[in-house]
Amino acid sequence: LVANANYENMKKDHARNEILFEKKAISQKEYDTSLANFNSASANLESAKASWENAKIDLAYTKVTAPFDGVVGDALVNVGEYVSASSSELVRITNLNEIYADFYISDKDKLKLDSHFASGSWEIANIDANLSINGEVFKGKISFVDSVVDSNAKVKAKAVFDNSEGKLLPGVFTSVSMNGFIQKNGFKVPQIAILQDQKQTAYVYTIKEGRASKTPINITYQTNEYAVVDSGLNNGDKIILDNFKKIGNGASVQELGSK
Repeated sequence: LVANANYENMKKDHARNEILFEKKAISQKEYDTSLANFNSASANLESAKASWENAKIDLAYTKVTAPFDGVVGDALVNVGEYVSASSSELVRITNLNEIYADFYISDKDKLKLDSHFASGSWEIANIDANLSINGEVFKGKISFVDSVVDSNAKVKAKAVFDNSEGKLLPGVFTSVSMNGFIQKNGFKVPQIAILQDQKQTAYVYTIKEGRASKTPINITYQTNEYAVVDSGLNNGDKIILDNFKKIGNGASVQELGSK
């Protein structure tokens, strides 16, 4: 403000002296002094403006803004302490949405996946991930599967979950399952329907012309609940799920609900 007021004053004085000098009412020395004072006031004003801009920049650095939304933990410094821009941590912020889950798959499962994809027998749909905590299931997506087997014969993988409601917390131990790998021309069969004969050949009973038919199958992948079958079954086949003690190959059967 002082520099601006001084500049305006010198500007007016110099403007009057210019008129007086043209009318030869003042000497050359007086005019030169007036011009020098005006130029000095102009330079001081520019310097004051530069200092003002620098001060605004410095002031902006006194307000620290988090680079992302998250949950703030305990303060790591107290008011009045000296901090360094390059090394001091002020507070710890945890980004909870989205939230990532690290988990592992066995080396055998990874090699089996790679083999099926290389042969073209499997394809990828949407690689979904399911995370269960306290009886509640959260849906997510697989974001990464490593190509390296670690020293524990495991392969690291990551899944990302929406956490807009804040129900998932970092550090919680849980289980993650993934699906979305599709067997081409394959069928998903419940484990309760699958039997084995004395030669350890897997088979199911299908219904053909009202009778039970022993149908050998080839299992490419299985869990405790189901198996994926790539041969032995055709579209429209009806599989028997129970009463195996009462039926055998060729036994007459009747579907529930049919007469």
